[in-house]
Amino acid sequence: SVRLDVVSYNALVSAGGGWSSALLDLVRLQQESLVPDAVSLGATLAACQAELRWSWALYLLACAKSWPQPVATNEVSRLAAMGTSSKASQWNAALMLFADYSTAALLERKDAERRRRAGEQ
Repeated sequence: SVRLDVVSYNALVSAGGGWSSALLDLVRLQQESLVPDAVSLGATLAACQAELRWSWALYLLACAKSWPQPVATNEVSRLAAMGTSSKASQWNAALMLFADYSTAALLERKDAERRRRAGEQ
């Protein structure tokens, strides 16, 4: 039997079989002791967004941080979850994500500025 790698699973998730198929492929990836990456997360979030599965998008975003090898959520994944929530008219969830995203971006800028200043001294 052929053993798939992360890239192969990411292609399956991206193939467009629907949100449940994408979630199943993500679970299979992990069952094969493979490590999902930002592409795995983004493709699964896109599948959730296509079918307005906002609660699954939020769940995935939260879970990605606690996977055996955590996936750092990036701007793309946060915006995908925010878009899913807003398209499904789940405004509280979208606003919560926006607030989290804004806070994270502000903290990242402050940290970068602090590192820059430390490098000047």
